[in-house]
Amino acid sequence: MRVQELKLIVIGLILISCMSCVTMGNIFSDDDVKKIKPGMLEEEVIAILKAEPNSRSEYPNGTYLLQWMYSYGTPVSGDGRHIAILFGPERRVIKITHQFKTGPEPLIK
Repeated sequence: MRVQELKLIVIGLILISCMSCVTMGNIFSDDDVKKIKPGMLEEEVIAILKAEPNSRSEYPNGTYLLQWMYSYGTPVSGDGRHIAILFGPERRVIKITHQFKTGPEPLIK
């Protein structure tokens, strides 16, 4: 195989991987997260993040943790977001317990 043919194959594979961007989960932005305040009702948070949580953990004292997460990327690289919010028995935000993000926000909204 000649060098020219090999270059074309590599370029083709790169283009295919760039076109196959995959998003999993519910996309939310940094601006959305900034709107979440202690005392907000669960329904308000769901409306802000535009999605039901991906995970729910309940504790014996009546509090519960809701988590939203998503990941996106190509077969070569990926990024994502995660937020965990603690709610009281009255279904109001106590605090954001965890936030994590890698990379820029995806272009898909």
